[in-house]
Amino acid sequence: MSNNRMLGNEFQTAYESAGGTDILKFLANVKQAFQCITDLTARITGMPDSVKSESVSQLLVQQLDQTTFAESAVRQWEDDLHRFAAYLTPLEPPIAILDSWDTLNDFLEANQALLSSLQNVPLLTQETQEVKTTSQLFVYPAEPLFQVVQADTGESDSIDLAGLVDADPEGVAEIAQNHGVTPFAAFNAQP
Repeated sequence: MSNNRMLGNEFQTAYESAGGTDILKFLANVKQAFQCITDLTARITGMPDSVKSESVSQLLVQQLDQTTFAESAVRQWEDDLHRFAAYLTPLEPPIAILDSWDTLNDFLEANQALLSSLQNVPLLTQETQEVKTTSQLFVYPAEPLFQVVQADTGESDSIDLAGLVDADPEGVAEIAQNHGVTPFAAFNAQP
C-alpha cells in the first residue's frame, strides 16, 4: 500500500470519531512508537538464536532496560501504530494485533508486518516541523521548510526555524505554500 500522501480531513475525522482530541500529540506518540518498535525489532532480529529462546517478556525487559513497564510500553506503541494505520487506511482490513506473543517469531512477524505497512509514511520516517496557524495545523518536512524559509528571509546563516514558527506561524505557512512545500499533514485547527 502506498501511504506516501498527505494526511488530511479523512484522517482527522477518523481520529476524532474514535475519541481523539490532540492530533499533534497523537502523531508525536506514533512517530516515537514507530522509531522504538523499528529499533527494537532490528535489535532482536540481530540477536543470536540461543538468546531468542528466552521468553518475549524477558527479552523486552532486557532490551528496554525496564523491569515493570517493558511489555506495557511495547503494547502501547503497538496500539498507537495500529490506530494510526486504521485511521490512515480505514477501508483496508486492519493488521492483526496479537493478544500474546507465544514466541519471539510471533512478536517479530506481527511487528514487521505493521512496520512494513507504515514505512512509506514520510511523517514517521523524516524530521518534521509543526506549524499551527489560527485555522490549520500543518506538519511539514523540516529540511525543505527550513530551506525555503531561509531563502525567503534572506538569512545566510542558520535560522531558528522553531522560533520563527512560534513567532509567525501564518508567515511560515505562507512561505511554504508560495514555494510549493507540501505538508505531510494538514488538519483543521480545533476552535
